[in-house]
Amino acid sequence: MLLLRQEERVPPFAEVTRYGKAYHVRWIDRVFAPWLDGLADPERHIRHAQLVAVCDTYVWYLLRRQQHLSREQAEHALIALVHGILGSPRLLPGETRTDPDANR
Repeated sequence: MLLLRQEERVPPFAEVTRYGKAYHVRWIDRVFAPWLDGLADPERHIRHAQLVAVCDTYVWYLLRRQQHLSREQAEHALIALVHGILGSPRLLPGETRTDPDANR
C-alpha cells in the first residue's frame, strides 16, 4: 500500500506499481477467462473492470485492516463479491463447496 501512495512522487515506485497493475489485469484475464470469454462488449468490459476492482489488494486491505474481518471472513466476502459479479454458482479456482445447498 505504501508504494501505491507514493507512486506519483517516486518514479521507481511508479514503475513497480505499473508492472503490478498490468500483472493483475493479466491475472484477471487468465483466471476468469471461462466466465468472460463468452461475453460481448460492453458487458465483458464492465465485468472485467468489476473483477479488477474487487480482486485488488486494496479491497483485501479494507476488509482485513479497516473492517477487522478474519482471513476466513475476508475470503468468504471476496468470494461472495466475485460470485455476485459473475452471476454464477460455478466454483471459482481453488474454491470448494461444503454446503449442500450452495449450488442452488
